[in-house]
Amino acid sequence: MLKSLLRLWLAVSLIMLASAALLLMDSKPPRGNFEPAGAGSDRAAKVRSVALFQNISQATIDEGARGVLAGLAEAGYEEGTTLRVHRYRAEGDTATSHMMARAIVGGDDELIVTLSTPSLQAVAGANRETRLPHVFGMVSDPVGAGVGIAADDPMKHPPYLVGLGTMQPVAETFRMARRLSPKLAKVGVAWNPSESNSEASMRLARGVCKQLGITLIEASVDSSAVVREAVASLVGQGAEAIWVGGDNTVLSSGQVDRPPGRPRARRRVLLGHADPVRGPARTLDQPRRDGDARRGMERPARG
Repeated sequence: MLKSLLRLWLAVSLIMLASAALLLMDSKPPRGNFEPAGAGSDRAAKVRSVALFQNISQATIDEGARGVLAGLAEAGYEEGTTLRVHRYRAEGDTATSHMMARAIVGGDDELIVTLSTPSLQAVAGANRETRLPHVFGMVSDPVGAGVGIAADDPMKHPPYLVGLGTMQPVAETFRMARRLSPKLAKVGVAWNPSESNSEASMRLARGVCKQLGITLIEASVDSSAVVREAVASLVGQGAEAIWVGGDNTVLSSGQVDRPPGRPRARRRVLLGHADPVRGPARTLDQPRRDGDARRGMERPARG
């Protein structure tokens, strides 16, 4: 049931994001009027240009990118005919992310779409003066991202910036884990304190764990290279499950579902996002079913 709800939630979010993009396109941005295709024969023939920026390559974010392009196609903007898409992937590197953001803002694209919190922040910083139309999605906490969205009213935001905040189902994930394993007492989590999206997820996780009587063991990481070591320390401290929230650093490592330790030591991975391959929770030493895709660690629906 939860897996189905997560899939529905992701699909609805993607549809809303595409709709927001189309509305923004119709707002006469500085680089031209980006109206729905078919509004006139001359406009229908014009090829529009969009920059699609992901912080990392990962199944859930890739699925979000496909949803954005599907929404544009439904509005008449088909890639290869009426739409040109420039794809950017920073692969979790902060310096690369900022460099790409500057290149996007200084380029000739008419619309910027960012997926994940780090890519939102990078483009928002680079776009303050140019003010290109910018749509964001798959972001846990847009207000906490510090991009000019008011805490008291999310409708107060830079006029060129619009998007959706979609927090992972943190509380639901832990409650499901408790239902699956009533004796679950300790859960470990590795996260990067410099990511505002992770900080928002952690506040929720601490709250629900306190309610459920679960001890949340935390390990800080500052790069994907140290994630495996961090997870090993969590296991060494008695973590019976590892929770994967919306942390881009952790998700980009691909190491969370393969922690070191005894081959048959059972640990559950609690995926705090819609995973099209595995679902929200899986025992680490559980053999994969025939036909399961090996994609490494999947990422949050907003990061």
